[in-house]
Amino acid sequence: MSVKPIMKIASLFLAPLLLAAPTLRAQIVADGATNTLSNVTTNITGDMTVGTNGAFTLLVLSNNALLTDSANGVISLNATAKSNEVQLISASARWLMNGTLRVLL
Repeated sequence: MSVKPIMKIASLFLAPLLLAAPTLRAQIVADGATNTLSNVTTNITGDMTVGTNGAFTLLVLSNNALLTDSANGVISLNATAKSNEVQLISASARWLMNGTLRVLL
């Protein structure tokens, strides 16, 4: 019995699943809340979102805080997410992303 036909059949079924895999998203501050990162390094796999569905979400980066995400930065993901902010309040605070920054106004 040959293994190759089984592998070919498996790849036909698994390939669409891999293509349809959703982008990972992280949210380090809950909707409507405030979170301050100071003197820390935080690495996120996937998109970093501030304000998924709620309003008045605030992320403050200060004093050597480094936030890195492997994909995109998103401020206000959905239409109900209004008045969300990210504030870098010191010259040494950084938000680095491997993709683009998307802001819903």
